[in-house]
Amino acid sequence: MEIALLSAVTLLLLGAGLGALAWVHGWSVERLSRPLRAAATEAGERTADLVADFRDWLRLGR
Repeated sequence: MEIALLSAVTLLLLGAGLGALAWVHGWSVERLSRPLRAAATEAGERTADLVADFRDWLRLGR
């Protein structure tokens, strides 16, 4: 039981230390997620265009 408690406290302190380090250096998740956001936006636009083209194809029969 003592090992589990020690492990939990260690993980908590490690997480707090990494959080403090990120705060001091001004790191943010946005730096890593910005390319993913752009890719997701592009994929959403392409999917919407595909659905619109498919709807037109069904409606017009071409």
